Amino acid sequence: MVGIVRKLVNLAILLWIANALYQFVPPYLKYQQFKDDVRDVALFSNRAPDAVLIDRVLQRAGERDIPIERGDIEVRRDSRNIYIDAAWVQNIAFAPFYTYPWEFDV
Repeated sequence: MVGIVRKLVNLAILLWIANALYQFVPPYLKYQQFKDDVRDVALFSNRAPDAVLIDRVLQRAGERDIPIERGDIEVRRDSRNIYIDAAWVQNIAFAPFYTYPWEFDV
């Protein structure tokens, strides 16, 4: 009897971990891909105005289903480089009773 209970507890823990990974991995992969997209926009748009850069970042975010708005994006420039900062919060349900507001920064 104790062996069956132990196996059920282990199975429940394994399923909880699998669910947490299932909830976390897709948003994290989208974040990594979006980070690459933002870097590409910054590298290959050196003469574009800030509004065009923000539009391009918003377009890439829409392609990746990232919940970001125009006000969440900041463009900075120095004499040689363009820096694009973007941030958003996405709620990730690690368990049916626990949702974590994950902050993503690019």
